[in-house]
Amino acid sequence: MESVIQIHSLSHGEFRRLTSPNSFEFAPGLSLIDCESILVSGDLGVLLKICFNPTNVEKENRDRLLGQDEEIIHNHCNIEFSTPTTDYLLKRIFWSNQTSELSLMDLKTNEVLFDDEAGAVLKNIISPILLASHGDYTTETSIVYNGNSPFSRARMGSMVTTWARTLGYTIPKIEVDEYGIWCTNDGWNTEAIDYNLGGWTSAIHLLKNVSQAVVRKDIKGSCPPIYLGFDSYLGVFDQISLIDFVKGICKENQIQFIISMKGVPTTESNIQFVS
Repeated sequence: MESVIQIHSLSHGEFRRLTSPNSFEFAPGLSLIDCESILVSGDLGVLLKICFNPTNVEKENRDRLLGQDEEIIHNHCNIEFSTPTTDYLLKRIFWSNQTSELSLMDLKTNEVLFDDEAGAVLKNIISPILLASHGDYTTETSIVYNGNSPFSRARMGSMVTTWARTLGYTIPKIEVDEYGIWCTNDGWNTEAIDYNLGGWTSAIHLLKNVSQAVVRKDIKGSCPPIYLGFDSYLGVFDQISLIDFVKGICKENQIQFIISMKGVPTTESNIQFVS
C-alpha cells in the first residue's frame, strides 16, 4: 500500500458546523486553519475522514434519503493530494451527512474513476491521520506511531523532553513504553505535566505527535499528513514560539501537519496561516 504524503488543497460546502463554503491551499510542512471553535475543528476532521472513506451510501438508501426531504442539503468536498507515485483529485458529493457520489482523478494521466472503482483505489491508499477532537490528540496512547523498538521509543521520548525544555518548560524526562503509553520517568502520566504547566495544556501533546511523525517517517520512509484540532490557552507570543518551532521540525523532516485552532496570532511570524 502507498500513502498520502501531502494534501495540497481542500474545498467544501456546508457540513455540520461548517456553515459556509470554504477553500484552503496547504504548503508543505505546517499550515494553520483559523476555526471558530474546537468543535468546528472536529467537524472538519470528520469531513476529511468521510472523504477518504472508500464507501458510499447504497443507491436504495440514497433514493430513500432524497424521497424523505425535498430540501435535504446537497454538499461537496474536493481534495487534491499526492502519493509517492502520482497526484489525485478526490471529489465527494453529500446528501445530508452521507456521501452518495465519489470520483478520483489521476492528475498525471487524467484518468477518472467513479464510485466502486474509485473506492477500490482508496482502499489501497493509507489515509491522512486525523486527530480531530480534543480527546484524539491529548490521549496518553500513541496514535501516529508506537515505535518498533526500545530505541525508537526512547528517541521519541527524548525528542519531546528536549523540545519542551528548549521552549522553556521545566519538566521531568518523558518516556513512552512498549504499549505506546506516555509517562514521565517518575511514573506520572503526561496529563500531570500539563496540569502543572497551566496554559501549556496542549503543548506537550502536540510535541508528542510531532515526535511520532518524525520517527515514523525515518523508519517507514513516509508519514501521512496529520490533521490536528489544537485547543490552547497560550498567549500570542507563546503560540507563535510553539508553532514556529513545530514548523521548523516539519520542514526539516519533510512531514505535513495541518492544525486548526480558534484565533491566530496577528503578530508578524513565519507561520503560514490559512483562513
